[in-house]
Amino acid sequence: MYLNKKNLFLVISILLIFFFLTYKDVKSKEITPLNLLDNFNICQTNSSLGQYCKDKNFNYLEYFKKGKIHIDNNRVHYEFDTWDYYFEIIKNTKNEVKFILEDNAKEASYLTKSEIILRYNKENLNWNLYSDETLYPESEKRKYFYLTGKATVIDGDTIKINDQKIRFSGIDAPESNYRGKEQTCLIEDSKISCGKLSTEFLRDYIKKDDIFCKVDEKKDQYKRNLGECFLKRLSLSKLMVRNGYAFDYEKYSKGKFKYDQAYAQKNKLGIWSMKFEFPWEFRKKN
Repeated sequence: MYLNKKNLFLVISILLIFFFLTYKDVKSKEITPLNLLDNFNICQTNSSLGQYCKDKNFNYLEYFKKGKIHIDNNRVHYEFDTWDYYFEIIKNTKNEVKFILEDNAKEASYLTKSEIILRYNKENLNWNLYSDETLYPESEKRKYFYLTGKATVIDGDTIKINDQKIRFSGIDAPESNYRGKEQTCLIEDSKISCGKLSTEFLRDYIKKDDIFCKVDEKKDQYKRNLGECFLKRLSLSKLMVRNGYAFDYEKYSKGKFKYDQAYAQKNKLGIWSMKFEFPWEFRKKN
């Protein structure tokens, strides 16, 4: 069977499209000092950009384009007037990349150094953050792991991703099932299951979106994973406290969410519109 010119042209076009799409996928998998920032979100790590990253309009890729770029083998240096960023790749395989991130203030004694690992996701054909360990300063030495995926909501301060349960650190939500007991709140004389209310608020907000979690390497005394989880750039812990469906757990948060709690309390949002007891008080009684 012979192909006419029209069909032959169509077959060649399809083959060329397939080739270029495949070629692009292969090239995008290769990590180099120049494309490193294209393959992970620096706003998800510990860096001096933390304050900028809180602005939802901040684009870190555009930010780094404004710096002077110096490349030396596996090391790239982004130079700004008052700041320097260094990225040095120390391990580069087809499935894992390890690099050192160093950011340094030129006119102040500020220096941080982290070791970051990316792992390749064969299903989604992209690189994901796997871990982030602070190397310097010693006083801030910590290691975090990262989880990304669809989340199952357990209650107002706990979710599960890829069979890993994550307890939101620094906040406390009403109990939906503590030793077989359910925490209730009062609206006038009506009992409300505020534990379920908190759970449903979080579930309705997350829906089926991908959630990104930054999990501390150290588990708590109950051997639970502790971390902070985000939908895009919004902290779910902040969301829950600010809307009145969880509380700043100052014993562990060091007041990180106290202003969000003050906002919810002032505006009588969520559980602040009811008569309630704090979750830690409910647990003591039960």
